[in-house]
Amino acid sequence: MYTEVARPQQLSAVELDDYLARGWYRMRQALFTCRFVTHAGRLVPAIWTRSRLEGLQPTRNQRKRLARIRNRYAMSIGEVVLGEEHEALYARYREHVGGDRPEDLHHLLGAQPGIFRTRLLELRLDGELAAFSLFDRGERAVQSVAGIFDPDHHRDSLGLATMLFEVEHAQQLGLEFHYAGYVLPGEPAMDYKLRVPQLEWWEPEGHRWRPIAELDDYVLPDRKLRQALSRAEDAAKASGVVTRLMPNPRFDLGAWNPALESCLGHPIVLACRTSPREVLVVGYHLVQRAYEVLRCTPGTLQDASGDPTGELVLVVRERLARSRSPEFVAQALKRA
Repeated sequence: MYTEVARPQQLSAVELDDYLARGWYRMRQALFTCRFVTHAGRLVPAIWTRSRLEGLQPTRNQRKRLARIRNRYAMSIGEVVLGEEHEALYARYREHVGGDRPEDLHHLLGAQPGIFRTRLLELRLDGELAAFSLFDRGERAVQSVAGIFDPDHHRDSLGLATMLFEVEHAQQLGLEFHYAGYVLPGEPAMDYKLRVPQLEWWEPEGHRWRPIAELDDYVLPDRKLRQALSRAEDAAKASGVVTRLMPNPRFDLGAWNPALESCLGHPIVLACRTSPREVLVVGYHLVQRAYEVLRCTPGTLQDASGDPTGELVLVVRERLARSRSPEFVAQALKRA
């Protein structure tokens, strides 16, 4: 669907490279890929990125900034040994930048050391931890997991600096790629990743990496999804069926929790309520370019103790029809 999750028990460096090269990324001790994320309450397309390391040179301004940071801060790269100072700095960083982030480093990395070959990069000023980053090593690539900096040093752009130092380290090792995760078009939270030279982005339809300059001409997946559903909405209206476009912010529940795999996995749908206990929805698959009509019932999520959270979800009970034709879908809704 739009989010996929893999939980390998073991992962070689070559296997990590293979996942990364197909637009996957780390989440705790799992790997995932997605087309969309819910950010600040909005559905936003996720565009996966990487930098090609051969011949990569930071910009002139970046080189000057990195030189100043080297002169001021002591840098080290080594095994991951995290202590109270790392947790304290992460807590300050998390409060400063906001957003939906793991509550601590334990939740960021996963419950226990596992399948990834993770390294720790630190920047210290007079012995005090000022910034650190975590990155995973593959056979031909590294993936940047997190960059944490002290808000008191934000003018030195230490978050970007640690990522550029990761790039430099990977080049020194003779590696080919640096993966920094996704960017979110129209949302500035991840735009710092766009400042790394020789950036490429993953095009899922063509299963290929393309220069970042070509992203401007790409029709983003949320627009494609809305266009397709708009055609189905027009066809339904012509058939006398009333529908409305409805976001589904928890579309990835089933991917992350197999016990919830019956929850609706489309990020946006056309909804047609037939009763308080039943909703017909039309979803669209971007890859297959096909619609599906689903009979769903509303449900309420529960927390770990079994108490309702008040968050409503749609549970798929029956798949009624599948077609590339919006007119066929409209008739399926009318018959149901």
